[in-house]
Amino acid sequence: MQIVRTLSVALVAIGFAANSTRTGPILATAATSGHTIFIPGTGRIPLLGIQAPPAGRGAAGDPIGIAARERLNGLVAHRFVILEFPHGLRDGAIPRGAAYVFLEDGTFVNRLLVREGLARVSGARSAPRSAELREAEDAARREQRGLWGR
Repeated sequence: MQIVRTLSVALVAIGFAANSTRTGPILATAATSGHTIFIPGTGRIPLLGIQAPPAGRGAAGDPIGIAARERLNGLVAHRFVILEFPHGLRDGAIPRGAAYVFLEDGTFVNRLLVREGLARVSGARSAPRSAELREAEDAARREQRGLWGR
């Protein structure tokens, strides 16, 4: 199992953005919204470059926001993830800022949510991985997925 984890981490590192820093695999326990995960000992980590509609509580939430939270929770709850921070880590500590999130198999979670139409791209066009996220959003729009199929 350790060999599989090590190989997975190595494969994820291939897509490593310049000037950014990745954590090793760390346990995420839940999604608190369609664009935020919870890491024990660190707290909430927003997914960088994306914004999902508010999930709210009960029937008050946006249906796409609820679907985004459930999808994200299904991807990360009680699983190891790798966080990529575009400005690096200070003293090896995980910052509380937004991050790109990857599963151990290399799946880019931020992009996946946008591609499925569960979130839209937000933030500066010059941000790392912005072009990748915008391509995913364009595909979701063309296929009228999620937010774009209303």
